[in-house]
Amino acid sequence: MNNAFSRLALPPLDNSDTFVTAEGGKPYLLRSGEDKFFGFNMSVSGDHLAVGVTDYGSIGVDIEARSIPRKKTSLEAVMIYYFQDDERLFVLDASQDEEEFLWRFLRIWTRKEAAVKCQGKSIGSHGMLVNGMEDYWIDEESGTSVAIQDVSFPGAPRLQASVALQSGALQSGGSPRPMIIDGDDLRL
Repeated sequence: MNNAFSRLALPPLDNSDTFVTAEGGKPYLLRSGEDKFFGFNMSVSGDHLAVGVTDYGSIGVDIEARSIPRKKTSLEAVMIYYFQDDERLFVLDASQDEEEFLWRFLRIWTRKEAAVKCQGKSIGSHGMLVNGMEDYWIDEESGTSVAIQDVSFPGAPRLQASVALQSGALQSGGSPRPMIIDGDDLRL
């Protein structure tokens, strides 16, 4: 985690920093000497790690490597369970082009995953509630809204990633810091 913090130009963690959990179990970091929480989230795919840190509210990130072999029939089964009708149509419209099909599937999937992780929820129980084609999600259980956007990484075009923030974070001066660390730097 210190490696990720240094790559984000944040001071390293020390023994006086405290990890706390919000209702539902989502972790936050309380830095020593500061009276605010840092939201963070991580996602791993293949040998890549994405880390998101914000100094306002909650953040969710998801990353998927498009080079990982995936069976189209397995993805179609996932879509039946987790995707809304318009999302399935968007993906299936590219069924003749395997690369485009996979890109569309992973774009929707990473957006859904980032949104539910931002709220400290699971894709299993909330995946159908998030429309991955929208740039926001209103979580009716908590009454909060989440802004969702795609993230690209120069030099890593085969990665699909999304980040989600509580929507007030951008208006309140929050600063999301999504990033990727290659597998060579992966130290958990």
